[in-house]
Amino acid sequence: MNPTRAREKISDTLAPRLSAPTVYAHVSQTQWGLGVAASVRSDRTTYVFEHAGERTFLHGTTALQEVSLPSEERQALARALLSRRTPVKKRAPTARRKQPADPSATLFERQLEIFATTFPKGFADARFVNEERSVTKRDAAIAFAREVLAKPALDEAIATGAFGDVLDRARRVVQAMHSLMLPKADQRGFERIGEVAQERFARTLRDLLHGESEYASRFDAFVGSAGSQPWTLATLFSATVHPEHHLFVKPTLNVRQASALDLHPPPLGAPTGDAYAKHLAIGNAVRSRLIDAGLAPRDLLDVYSFAWRTLTRSAQSTMP
Repeated sequence: MNPTRAREKISDTLAPRLSAPTVYAHVSQTQWGLGVAASVRSDRTTYVFEHAGERTFLHGTTALQEVSLPSEERQALARALLSRRTPVKKRAPTARRKQPADPSATLFERQLEIFATTFPKGFADARFVNEERSVTKRDAAIAFAREVLAKPALDEAIATGAFGDVLDRARRVVQAMHSLMLPKADQRGFERIGEVAQERFARTLRDLLHGESEYASRFDAFVGSAGSQPWTLATLFSATVHPEHHLFVKPTLNVRQASALDLHPPPLGAPTGDAYAKHLAIGNAVRSRLIDAGLAPRDLLDVYSFAWRTLTRSAQSTMP
């Protein structure tokens, strides 16, 4: 075929798409307004919305639906939205220095790319289910924790003065959740709980998991029941028994995650109820962004796994 005619044929094919771009709306985030595709990659597309700016979704997402508008309105909307995109400024060449990747500088879009490379089918990917959940790993630990730390079981042990039994139950849950890679120094925190402190530990653990007062005060009471608790042990029990509502916290990882979302970093100091609320807000923000991107985390333990699988230095090193 004549090269000139070939170019004309390609142009003819693209012309309808360019003159009448498809307009989208998010099925649940209607406050975002209308949006159009801004850039397309191999496995995801970035869209620009009227009131939400740029958002990235994996191909095949069901979170977006097409909106029917006249061709002229679609074209005008696309011009207006795409003109808002900030052009990428070229940096002057600088001497290259070999430095390890800094996970704190990672953007959420890069996290999605890393996650999709490892788990093409997202949280439903067979590899993710096998390595992160699995009936022999996290799912088994959740079922075990819900059994041994159930309210009737704890109430009975406390009523009979079997406070050491409650401590033993908690220790076995920690062992069952070894897949979270708890630092050994954190696990030894239970060794500091003497016989005198066992009653307070048992009662505050029961209230932490099944109490009805403000969670922050219950959290503070539990942390203080053993002198002090590291973030991992302070958050593990609620995150295991109630993973839909509570987050397992490794504070430095969560700070990196906040940076990736351009959010204010949560505190790195000693665990407190107020500080935990800020860490939990980061977890919920990640869950919301994952859902917007067409992924479906089952709970906040999935959200933790997403951060761990995409923000550690080893995860970053797998990507060019």
